[in-house]
Amino acid sequence: MKFFRLEDRLKDRNEEPAYDKERIEALDSWIMNCRIHITSGYSDGWSIEHYKKELDKALTLKKSWGTQLEIPFA
Repeated sequence: MKFFRLEDRLKDRNEEPAYDKERIEALDSWIMNCRIHITSGYSDGWSIEHYKKELDKALTLKKSWGTQLEIPFA
C-alpha cells in the first residue's frame, strides 16, 4: 500500500496569492481523505496511525491559515 503525504498534495510555489483557492480545496480534500482512511474497515493498524498523523498535521496547518474569505470588490 502506498502512503500519501500532505507535502505531496501541496506543492511549493514561488509566488502565493493571499487567497489560493486551489490549495485550500486540496487541503480540505486531504483532510476528508485522511478521515475516510482512519474509519475504513479495510485499513490496517499502520495505515490508520499514518493517516492520524497526517490528519493532525493537516488540521494544524488549516488552523494556522485561519478562515479564508473571498470578497468580491466589484
